[in-house]
Amino acid sequence: MRRICSSVAAALAVLAICCCFAITTAWPALAQESHGIQEAEKVDLADGDYTVEVSLAGGSGRASVESPTAMVVRLGKATLTLVWSSPNYDYMLVGGRRYMPINQTGNSTFEIPVLSLGEPFKVVGDTTAMSAPHEIEYELTIKRDSVREVAKRQVNPGIIAMITAFVLILLFGLLWAKYAFAHRSPKDKGED
Repeated sequence: MRRICSSVAAALAVLAICCCFAITTAWPALAQESHGIQEAEKVDLADGDYTVEVSLAGGSGRASVESPTAMVVRLGKATLTLVWSSPNYDYMLVGGRRYMPINQTGNSTFEIPVLSLGEPFKVVGDTTAMSAPHEIEYELTIKRDSVREVAKRQVNPGIIAMITAFVLILLFGLLWAKYAFAHRSPKDKGED
């Protein structure tokens, strides 16, 4: 009985770890808050992974973003991975939505929607580098002629984690049912 309880506890621990992994990799949008929303522009690119050159204007001129950077197109809408030259940006406002950084260390990194491909669009970065946090308005331009497709990715690790969690839940249920059936009371077996 003690061995079975240990096995059940271990299976539950593995299941919890798999579920946590699935949540953190498959749903990064959970870290985003909505305000007064402007939707991402529909782009005329096939779903896939791309690199693009971006330019940043506005602010004091000291901040910059990495270029080229990654852009992902899914269902005709593009998401840009924006890496700032500073670790001091604690959120961004894009199209009326607040986006939180996707990293804990290093320069602030955000996944934001592409509101316009080839035309400047406004973004706000909240910096904590000054004595008090300040929202600074910038214009971000994605150079349309710089779009380059990268090699296709294999399977999303979040999907693998979700499938693994589903299989573990299914196996746990089957093992539990087998155990419960084998250890039912004589009354449940129909014996008197």
